[in-house]
Amino acid sequence: MPAIRALEFFCGIGGLHYGLLLSQSSSNPESNEPAVAREDACTVVEAYDINHVTNAIYTHNFGVRPEQKAIEKLTVKELDAFKANLWLLSPPCQPFTRGGKRLDDQDPRSKGLLHLISLIPKLSHPPTHLLLENVVNFETSQSRNKLVSMLTRENYEFEEWILSPLQFGIPNDRKRYYLTARKKVTDDESGDASVKLSDSAPVDDKSVETATDELITVPLNLKMEWPHPVKPLDVLSSYLDSHLNGQIGGSTPHMPASTLIGSETTDSLNSNSKRKNEATDVDALKIPEAFVKKRKFISDGYVVGPSDKKSACFTKAYGHHGIGAGSFLQTKGFDVPKNLDDPSAAVETYGLRFFSPMEVARLHGFPVKESQAGSEPVGKKEKGKEFTFPAESTLIQRYRVLGNSLNVVVVAGLLKYAVFGGK
Repeated sequence: MPAIRALEFFCGIGGLHYGLLLSQSSSNPESNEPAVAREDACTVVEAYDINHVTNAIYTHNFGVRPEQKAIEKLTVKELDAFKANLWLLSPPCQPFTRGGKRLDDQDPRSKGLLHLISLIPKLSHPPTHLLLENVVNFETSQSRNKLVSMLTRENYEFEEWILSPLQFGIPNDRKRYYLTARKKVTDDESGDASVKLSDSAPVDDKSVETATDELITVPLNLKMEWPHPVKPLDVLSSYLDSHLNGQIGGSTPHMPASTLIGSETTDSLNSNSKRKNEATDVDALKIPEAFVKKRKFISDGYVVGPSDKKSACFTKAYGHHGIGAGSFLQTKGFDVPKNLDDPSAAVETYGLRFFSPMEVARLHGFPVKESQAGSEPVGKKEKGKEFTFPAESTLIQRYRVLGNSLNVVVVAGLLKYAVFGGK
């Protein structure tokens, strides 16, 4: 197919971008060899997000800053100018999460997605390929119904999935909804129709509204199994920071000092060095006593060891908002029968600590080098070839953005096989 020109909506820290690069790599999905992306195979022609923290991290890694503009303000003219044949979307999940109000298409945070749904039929150059990621529950939403109705009307074929990284050989349970779509071929089209652009006439985009056309009822047909080759399921030790190997966790009376980093002045002594140390040192990964002293027990499913092959989903609350936002790592007491009825004692007995941000990033499939501690100036690495954080990002910011991100390896597999039809 021709070179891919992608638009990345709700880009966050660039997980969709990394997934696209990985999907075009020469790596073997059944091996642990690092991926090598073909630079001429794909280009993200523009990325969009309104979050200045994630935009700074995206810029740090890719060398280009996302357009900090509300997606509901985009016009037909703006999007047509890119002539993008691939759209990548990871819209806000809050309208659909189990713990939220589930306002769905009535939630203001759905405006961007609904606006894009309304724009596709009006484009002279609509995307020929599309991938969307969101939380489980999106599949039962009115927003989903509006999306698949539009895709059906505009002659796309699509598949809907619920998949976890566990199905791709990664020891992290993060089930998510995915939709993959390709524009169908019509009888009068010739050549490689999977990438042929629509020949519809330009549309005057005066005040484009959200999707309001009568919905086409499209039955839900979720795919829950991944039918393509993957590497064997790894143990967690493959994803741990080597510089923390053998160091013991435990509790600390207070939250890590890095929670206050954002308010430091530029005159602070060795401020950049301090940020890096607090975001990667084992002391910053100890569990605050406030997390556990009021708990009656810690669920066994949230305590994992290096030899385990599963960890819990890491959310944006991980590391700074109680128990249940992701797994704790056991660092000692492996010969002691597991007793988690007394949380405070369990933290000390088993040396429990948080996973570091870079360990979480590895479990999310981001290309983190084995020796990478977390922060590195962008000039020291090839843009888009690995993932690090800018030194000024705080520990809590790192956990938050990772909790809102996606799994790069799952996205890459879906793009390679379901969107582009790879073999």
